[in-house]
Amino acid sequence: MYSLAQVIAIVFIPVGTGSLSFIASATLIIMILFFSRIKLSAAVRRILFGMCVYDIFFSIASAVSTLAVPVGQGLYGSSGTVATCDAQGFFMHIGSIGALLYNCSLSIYYVSVIKFNMTEPTFTKKVEFWCHFIPNAFAWGSGIFLLATNNFNSVGKSSLFCICMN
Repeated sequence: MYSLAQVIAIVFIPVGTGSLSFIASATLIIMILFFSRIKLSAAVRRILFGMCVYDIFFSIASAVSTLAVPVGQGLYGSSGTVATCDAQGFFMHIGSIGALLYNCSLSIYYVSVIKFNMTEPTFTKKVEFWCHFIPNAFAWGSGIFLLATNNFNSVGKSSLFCICMN
């Protein structure tokens, strides 16, 4: 199926990229919370903060790579259990969905401010709630549903990670 070199690349590239992404998102959060005068007082900062939190969920789960995959799957580096596989799948799912939807929220913010000349107070009053509610509700709701219906386990499936396969 895959050569040893391909498998090693598939296993270790997510470790590097996940680690770098974690460092970048954690740095942004620290800069927003501790090194900025305005902290979370601006809507764009709150949206970016939410996106970074979800990126950290995904980055850590990605950096775990095949370690979370149950032993016996024939994957290089697999040493996990069904529970670790479920946890990796859950955090990869909520992280990717949450970050993606917060990225959409960031786009909505910029379209509202630049294209429609919406002021910060108006955006905060009319739009911002939905820019947080939709990413959080969909990420957590779908993640909990998929976890409850055992859709993250890669046992017996041809997956290198514990992601939703059904």
